[in-house]
Amino acid sequence: MDYIEFKKINGFAEIAYIYNTMKLIADSGSTKTDWVLIKGPNDNYCFQTIGLNPLFVDEEKIQSVLSTKPELIEASNQVKEIYFYGASCSDEVRNQVLVRAFKAIFKNAIAKVHHDVYGSVLATCGDDKGIACIIGTGSNACYYDGQNMYDGLPALGFVLGDEGSGAYLGKNFLKDYLYQEVPIELKESFEEELSLSKDVIFERVYKADRPNAFLASMSLFLAKHKYMPYVEKLIKKGFDTFINRHVCQFEVHKDIPIHFIGSVAFHYRSILEEVMKEKGLKLGKILQKPINALLRYHLR
Repeated sequence: MDYIEFKKINGFAEIAYIYNTMKLIADSGSTKTDWVLIKGPNDNYCFQTIGLNPLFVDEEKIQSVLSTKPELIEASNQVKEIYFYGASCSDEVRNQVLVRAFKAIFKNAIAKVHHDVYGSVLATCGDDKGIACIIGTGSNACYYDGQNMYDGLPALGFVLGDEGSGAYLGKNFLKDYLYQEVPIELKESFEEELSLSKDVIFERVYKADRPNAFLASMSLFLAKHKYMPYVEKLIKKGFDTFINRHVCQFEVHKDIPIHFIGSVAFHYRSILEEVMKEKGLKLGKILQKPINALLRYHLR
């Protein structure tokens, strides 16, 4: 499908612009994926699906999720390039799960799968030095010197790592709740709003699909009560632990801006700003989602 714009020069119509390459761009955490299909000049189709973390979804599930979007399927043969930035996409074996699923639907496309941290670098640092951090359902960080990206500590996932993330906050809150260590007013609000028994919590954490997304969903409840001392302390401790472990590992962390992307960083911005100020660090951008910045990058 070509998009052709004509203009008249000396009375004759001449081709001014041809656009014949559809691109599909995605930024995926473990909870949700933001997509944009670049169909032509000023013609983008934006939509959202569940998170497509290859640790938790297989090829069949990925194809099933994408097949629910008729406009996407209709354009499948015209898509020539796919750029997917996703959580847990730091291993070639896992990345191939996504590549094979994409190729099954978009038969004429070249699919490039990158770690979501790389997407955060493109969205925040541009051509400048910086540390790019993700604090959403999970968490991670890397250093960018203006040309090359340097990974930090390995991402250990929601069981062993993901400090400061939604899953981390949810896990610690539920643990305190089940141990009866949360303030009584917060306990009552939780039971009134969500009504989750111990059995249900255990089922969702230990047996159901995407347990990290379930834990991260507790962040929505905590956000309503973020000015309670207990909640503020919980969040602040999470951010403090993340920065100490994942930001301060880079020797240049005091000299360059530190950027954050993700729903947790965005919604608890005031607490994050406080922690950064206390540590004397230079706060850069705080973006809820990188998809718009990634769109601009791929339209350059």
